[in-house]
Amino acid sequence: MPDRRVHRGPHPQDAKLFSPAQLPVLQQATRDLSWLFSHGYSIDASLKLVGDRYQLNARQRLAVARCAAGGYRDMASMHGTYRKVAETLPAIELIGTSLAKLGNTEARWLLDKPVSNSGRLATMLREAAQNHGWQWTVELVNDPDAVMIAAPEGVVNVTADSVILDRSLCWFSLTRHIIDQHIGDAWIIRLN
Repeated sequence: MPDRRVHRGPHPQDAKLFSPAQLPVLQQATRDLSWLFSHGYSIDASLKLVGDRYQLNARQRLAVARCAAGGYRDMASMHGTYRKVAETLPAIELIGTSLAKLGNTEARWLLDKPVSNSGRLATMLREAAQNHGWQWTVELVNDPDAVMIAAPEGVVNVTADSVILDRSLCWFSLTRHIIDQHIGDAWIIRLN
């Protein structure tokens, strides 16, 4: 059955899975996983070990893995297909106005070409840029990670992907900036 949700937001079980009573266990699991990562242990084996030790379900394991990799991370994953929701256009507007307030109207967007419907997102980004006079280029590429990792000195990568962050010469957490400046009611769970 196709996913017909029109909004992005918390999973129905999140209030229970990330309740104040669960936070100490999740924080310890994040510390343990970070230690394993910092000592060269593989992601999959480490996450299984820590997740099994603390009896975490799949969603809790995802949160711990993302927090152990650092930064503000979204719990929603996009695998295989992109789907527009009610928050898409306001998010694009917020990104653009935030960049402009930071003195930057120029951006190069790299979208994952193999993701179904990524062309539709590219069109929305281009239209927003044209409507506001933002100097955005939008490209569909087979492997955005590799392009960002290979970015020359002086290029600032904006991503929450730990693989890219670990290998980037320069990066900025636009997500954190936008949340801190514009989304005061965001539900943030601190596991690190």
